[in-house]
Amino acid sequence: MDVASAPAATETVRRAPFRPDIEGLRAIAVALVVLYHARVPGLGGGYVGVDVFFVISGFLITNHLAAELTRTGRIGFAQFYARRMRRILPASFVVLAVSTVAAALVMPPLRMPEVVKDAIATALYVPNMWFARQGTDYLAETAPSPMQHYWSLGVEEQFYLLWPLLLLVVTLLVKRSRSRLVAALAVVVAGSFALNLVVMTIAPTWAFFSLPTRAWELGVGGLVALLLPQVVGRRFTGSPVVVGVGLLLVLASAVLYDESTAFPGLAAAVPVLGTALAILGGAQGTGALPGTVLRSRPFQYLGRLSYSTYLWHWPLLVIVESRLANKVPLWASLALAAASVPLAALTYRYVEDPMRHLGALTRRPARTTLLAGLAGSVALVVLAVGMGQWSASKPLATSRDAASTGLTAPPAFADDVPANLTPSLRGVDADIPAAYADSCQLEYAASALRDCPYGDLTSDRVVALFGDSHATQWLPALDALGTEQGFRVDLYAKSGCPSADVVQTSDYDAQCAQFRQLVLAHLAENPPELVLLSTSGRQYWRDPATAEAEWRDGLAATLDALPATSTAAIIGTTPNFDGSIPTCLSLHLADAAACADDRDHVIEPERLADEAAVAAEHGALYFPAVDYLCDAETCGAIEGNILLYRDEHHLTTVASLDLADELGAFLFE
Repeated sequence: MDVASAPAATETVRRAPFRPDIEGLRAIAVALVVLYHARVPGLGGGYVGVDVFFVISGFLITNHLAAELTRTGRIGFAQFYARRMRRILPASFVVLAVSTVAAALVMPPLRMPEVVKDAIATALYVPNMWFARQGTDYLAETAPSPMQHYWSLGVEEQFYLLWPLLLLVVTLLVKRSRSRLVAALAVVVAGSFALNLVVMTIAPTWAFFSLPTRAWELGVGGLVALLLPQVVGRRFTGSPVVVGVGLLLVLASAVLYDESTAFPGLAAAVPVLGTALAILGGAQGTGALPGTVLRSRPFQYLGRLSYSTYLWHWPLLVIVESRLANKVPLWASLALAAASVPLAALTYRYVEDPMRHLGALTRRPARTTLLAGLAGSVALVVLAVGMGQWSASKPLATSRDAASTGLTAPPAFADDVPANLTPSLRGVDADIPAAYADSCQLEYAASALRDCPYGDLTSDRVVALFGDSHATQWLPALDALGTEQGFRVDLYAKSGCPSADVVQTSDYDAQCAQFRQLVLAHLAENPPELVLLSTSGRQYWRDPATAEAEWRDGLAATLDALPATSTAAIIGTTPNFDGSIPTCLSLHLADAAACADDRDHVIEPERLADEAAVAAEHGALYFPAVDYLCDAETCGAIEGNILLYRDEHHLTTVASLDLADELGAFLFE
């Protein structure tokens, strides 16, 4: 799962011996995630670096809290939170402020509304919950946010809020028995792990981002901290073999996992276990190879800068890539990632370290730090809103009006963004089919059929529109046709679920198959006059080598399953661009051609040929939509004054409506 992951900073516990091997573990973790985000081949699972940080954080924080409990019988919550804030927030606030300003100055203006929301959620310490909500929204298909890496910081901050209280309560309940404390917390950790497994089957995005499904990773580190005093002196606590096995598990995960790995789930247990073993095995130091590497000067240097390196590397990559439509070569990604290290060094020297020991905060009551943190959050919210308003004031069109020629075949593409563009670039987000507001575009996890009639609701003539969101993009045209010509349109649409009987590498294949079967059964019992099939061309196949054959067979299987009395028709695949068309146009107001692309790149010729061939074999109609959107070589962004796409691959409602007459003439005349 290609999601940005930034670890929260962790400080060496006061009065506890410094563990240089843990500093080395930080270096490994930061290197894995940074190289993964730079798209280095062979590190498809580099995101496990954040799991390494989770375990380290849980270990160090629990070590400190347990020592305080043993020494005083209580936990100074205000002092604890103040120390955490002095360690985490200064660098976090600086990078967040710089990223917000840089985004407003550099990124496409259309990205700023979401960036502002992301920055506000981050400033309020809930970025993980915000990004989880975004991830479960089927309309959210935006490029990565420069703040997305703050999600793991949110998880840790929320963990720090609850873990001390849990530790204190359980300690009192078990009457200070260390063994009972470990057993009780092990139950909590096991519960979080089990919840992670369950939520992975229901809402994988929430399993990835939320504290309840991630707490077990920090909890494992906490259990190691509680167990270590009881096992120190045993052979495995000073074993290079144990350290080596732990590192091997972490590195193997980074190499063998990729974006298709169901994560966290059971897979996260491997890097978590590996980190726990490395911490246990290095408890008494080891002069053998693993310990020597972890304690080496390069590893110590990078480990010391790991927090700020994480904070800087992601916005550097995202903000630069946003100007280049995410077409950044590997060498440039590596250079940007490398640039985060000197920035981290400056941040560590002038922000992190000084603020942690700032006398104005450390010599005053803890509430001073807490109030300073609150003030910083408020200032960041004000900054984000201000930069958003400044960005919104930028013009997003030229001064020229374009002729309202409509869509033609072959198309005549506009040279620039006209002043009378419809929908406008700022208004395109609201230009979506009514099915979304009507809850008729089923979400990924849904499968139950819904009654979704459009067009002439009183007519006995029925046209069924069946497919994914690419079927729904044709609803405006069919709704208008139905109202005009007297037929009802029944919509059967589910996001990410093709009408063709194929299996993809998706977390929701089971729900998709169930939905498809329910639709076909319903159509068999209630045969419509016409069944229209339309599906996105951007699928994620189990085996790309067999994808073309699977698609042909799956489309044929669906056509075979339709009622014999119904006319069948396929609306051909439409283009899928590498990036959002409105976002691109907001950067190229005077050169709309910069957002066009080669026809064979944005739509597979094989897919078009397969659709037409299967339609012909089954006596089905085939509407070549691509002929109105692309010429022989190019697929453009604007025709006349009509904006064609609302994102990378969905037609605007205006474009769909403009093609209603052509579609109606093809289907009914």
